Formats: sequence, structure tokens, C-alpha cells
Amino acid sequence: MKDTILMYIGWVGMGCLQVYKKLASMKDTILLYIGWIGMGCLQFNSIPAIIQAVEAGTSTPVPTVVLTIAGLSCYLVHSINRKDTLYTTGNIVGITGNLILLGCIL
Repeated sequence: MKDTILMYIGWVGMGCLQVYKKLASMKDTILLYIGWIGMGCLQFNSIPAIIQAVEAGTSTPVPTVVLTIAGLSCYLVHSINRKDTLYTTGNIVGITGNLILLGCIL
């Protein structure tokens, strides 16, 4: 009887371990997608400012845009060095959007 109980406990333990491993791999995938969604939200945030600059002729202060481009460029160098695709993509999108905004201002 004792051996049977220990055998069932072992099976349950192995099942729990398999479930844990599956959840851990799903967590990594979910977190990766959350990172890409966050990047999209942050980087495409400048689109309304670009549209407004083009349509209405209003602008963001040039020093603000230049400092943003400088900061994103520094982050870009860092992300390329770390081989981080998510941050590299986000930085490229951010730099592109801010360059468009700068071009509309000037």
C-alpha cells in the first residue's frame, strides 16, 4: 500500500513538473509578445504629432526632437551590441518617426 501511494505521488510530481515546464515556456512567449506590443505603443505614439505638424504646421520644439533622436541613437547602439531585436526595432522606428517630425519642423 505504501509503495502504491509513493508511486502515485511520483506520478503527480512528474505531472506537475511537466505542467510547470510548459507554463514556463508559455510565459517566455507571452512576455516576448508583450514587449513587442509595448514597443508598438511607445514608438507609434509620435504619429499624431507628425500628422499635426504636417497638416497644421504646428511643431514640437527642435531641441526636444534632437535630444530624443540622440537618446534613441544611444539606445540603438546599446541594443545592437546586445543583439536585442526588440529594442533595435523600437529604436529604429523611433528614430525614423522623430526624423520625419524634425523634417516637418524644419
